[in-house]
Amino acid sequence: MIYPRIMIAGTNSGCGKTTAVLGILSALVQKGVSVQPFKAGPDYIDPMFHKAVTGRASRNLDSFLCTPETVRHLFLSAASSCDISVIEGVMGLFDGVGGNTSQASSADIAKITQTPVILVVDVKGMSLSLAAMINGFNNFDPSLRLAGVLLNGVKTPMHYAMLKAIVEENTTVPVVGYLQKDDRFTLADRHLGLVPSEEVDGLHDKLQALGESVLQTVDMAMLQAIATQAKPLTAPTITPVKPLSKTVRIGIARDKAFNFYYQDNLDLLEQMGVQLIPFSPLQDKQLPHALDGVYIGGGYPELFTHELSQNTAMRQDILKKAQAGLPMYAECGGFLYLSKSLAGQPMVGILNAVGEMTTSLQHFGYCEVTLTENCAFGQAGDRIKAHEFHYAKSTFETTPNYVSTVQKGTRQWAGHYQKYKVIAGYPHLHFWGNRAFLEHFLGQRND
Repeated sequence: MIYPRIMIAGTNSGCGKTTAVLGILSALVQKGVSVQPFKAGPDYIDPMFHKAVTGRASRNLDSFLCTPETVRHLFLSAASSCDISVIEGVMGLFDGVGGNTSQASSADIAKITQTPVILVVDVKGMSLSLAAMINGFNNFDPSLRLAGVLLNGVKTPMHYAMLKAIVEENTTVPVVGYLQKDDRFTLADRHLGLVPSEEVDGLHDKLQALGESVLQTVDMAMLQAIATQAKPLTAPTITPVKPLSKTVRIGIARDKAFNFYYQDNLDLLEQMGVQLIPFSPLQDKQLPHALDGVYIGGGYPELFTHELSQNTAMRQDILKKAQAGLPMYAECGGFLYLSKSLAGQPMVGILNAVGEMTTSLQHFGYCEVTLTENCAFGQAGDRIKAHEFHYAKSTFETTPNYVSTVQKGTRQWAGHYQKYKVIAGYPHLHFWGNRAFLEHFLGQRND
């Protein structure tokens, strides 16, 4: 079956692909088209902007964290209910896990999903070299379909006409339009990427204006035609999700401090029969009633240390419930919150760790987690792919009970820590990479 789809990729990070994606999503929505957004790679923040534009939860497609078959399954599961799917690329088109490989790159995802690629090029300082660059990208991997280019940073319509002629006279790749240089559409960033969508003042108006601009400068009919020319995709064989024998209620931390979650992780929990009950460590005074577990994802707790610390009632309730045996899972920002302190402010105190913010990345990139002993996630030796991206550093005041190691190349370090029925650590996990980890945590597997 044909699922109309395009990928918006870039020549490099910072070329303007996120702005291009948001503009195209907004333009499609303004045309009355139902759009399913996706993000290549492990990023949490870009999908928040996708949802702000389309009203649909964006999905991550990651061929390091998941198998190609799983990537196709997750794509088709979401793409089947919309008119068109738009995948935002990651970094440069062929940049993935690093080194001399394109694994987990935008190109890799495009080939796995057989998606036509639109390449965003920042044209600053270029004329004829623009054609040379496009030819290089077009010829680098013959198995990849580069279906068009979108020129970013164009100064005037006359400037665009000149560049378009250069590209069309010297390459076989069509130009689908351009983005005008306009500071109104610039999005602020911070140490982990863009400032999250819910913190951007006037975001709706900004995205509306961006979409209106794209409708004037991008050939949307041409983009939609390219999307309909994608090759048919067949559903891969995936082991069916096994539902739990009873309903399980999991409290999930959702507020400005904790909002880094893969939508497909949440969907998987719900497919298994889990009821996700949101709560706010910033504002609520206690956990929701009658919970069977707690899930605290990543985010920006370092920006809200005072508020989190001042909410003593919530901190004490979480500690009390953990001591009473309530299962909990926390990753990255959630791990910092369950520690003794963060940036000098008291936190929950389940784990005897002191978290401090640094000025440089402590661990960055793809890695693999291996369980070193039996724990809430499974048996010693079980593995799952992961991603780490944090400026925080943790020091334990007493020797912790760590239950996994993280491997990246030749480097290895402690991954997850367990106390009571709480398991926490810096690695971000995509549970579709090894569903047994989640099944063990929910008490569904004992092997």
